[in-house]
Amino acid sequence: MLSQAQLQKNLEISNACVRKMDQAVAALNAVIETAEKDKSRSRDWVLSTVKAAREKALPAITAELKTIMTMADTSSAHQRFWENRPLLLSLQKFDEDDAKDAQIRIYHAAELASSSLPLLGLMLENARSDKNLALIYQCWRVGQGRSSEAGFVDSVDLALDGIEIPGQAISLSAIATCISNRSYAEMIWSAAGSGRSADPVRRLTVARQQEVSSRIVSPASAL
Repeated sequence: MLSQAQLQKNLEISNACVRKMDQAVAALNAVIETAEKDKSRSRDWVLSTVKAAREKALPAITAELKTIMTMADTSSAHQRFWENRPLLLSLQKFDEDDAKDAQIRIYHAAELASSSLPLLGLMLENARSDKNLALIYQCWRVGQGRSSEAGFVDSVDLALDGIEIPGQAISLSAIATCISNRSYAEMIWSAAGSGRSADPVRRLTVARQQEVSSRIVSPASAL
């Protein structure tokens, strides 16, 4: 599972490549526009010049596109992990010392397993109130195992909605932007190679994707 820092790095690389693509395409378009405005030249010369300019520019543009696609593919492969609240909660620690953390986990697991269902429900509510993510997970995990007990539904609420987990929103935002960058890069690469303007409907769709992914994405519901 890629860390928040690794996903942010992927986003930085992706954004840098998008900027380079934009600059390269702008330079290519300037050459094409200059050639097409030169009325002293024949149409064959204009077409030949435009073709040569595209052939010269496309390898660099394509290289940036490949990197953007790699960042999108690599990042999106980890989206399901960052969307899963139980998984993220399981990674939270009571103590940075692994031995102490393991001991605390064992203690809480035993205590919660032997508690009455009403008390288990109250301990979970209290952990939510205190934003004690490690304890929330322990309560949730034990609750999963006791969910078939009589009176469980009336005593324990295992919903994890609304729990903020460090790094989740930022990581999901980075993934979403990497994906939207790929769509945008594919669009301008296609336009640069074909000589046609980018499809207006697709441009609008990509613009909306980038606008949404530029905001902090709300964490997905627990799976």
